[in-house]
Amino acid sequence: PPPGPVVYFDVESNPWDVGMETMVYLWGLLLDRGDGSEAQYWGEIAQSGPDGDRDAWFAFLEKSGKLIQEIGQIPFVHYSHYEQTQMKAYAQRWGDPDAVAGQVLSLLWDMQKKAVSGHLCLPVHSYGLKHVEKCAGFQRSQTEYGSLWSVGRYNAYLLSADPAEQVQIREQLLSYNREDCLAMRHVLRWACSLG
Repeated sequence: PPPGPVVYFDVESNPWDVGMETMVYLWGLLLDRGDGSEAQYWGEIAQSGPDGDRDAWFAFLEKSGKLIQEIGQIPFVHYSHYEQTQMKAYAQRWGDPDAVAGQVLSLLWDMQKKAVSGHLCLPVHSYGLKHVEKCAGFQRSQTEYGSLWSVGRYNAYLLSADPAEQVQIREQLLSYNREDCLAMRHVLRWACSLG
């Protein structure tokens, strides 16, 4: 993307959520102002059921709208087509009353397509982020992570009756998503440094 501020955008979803088709249970954004300041992370975890699903979508739209209003036409960097697919599905499911989803969709920048696949030849069996980030030297703080792990932790979060356990799981999920965003930033910088 052009130099300057960018937002790294990543969602976590449960493709086995009965009745919701695919439910995005975590919307994550990482703002990198491009000025050397610390990146700012924001994440929203959906509560159970349709109300929680809708509320998380609208919280994402509100946060995205504020970023666009504050900074302007900022690229929303994501990895592969999944975030675009989910945004379109959610705009159909719950609507886009202030046209923020339409703005974000026009600002999406797929780094897998534009900076990795077809641009780099790497010793990995998949060009998914988890494989490429290791090749680029990115280190995660959690020993357990991944999409299936995340779905399992989210279900544990919803089922837990212990508030302390819920807080702990929430922090694990947000850390995982934040590190997905940080991994994208690391891989993009690494890929650019190779040119």
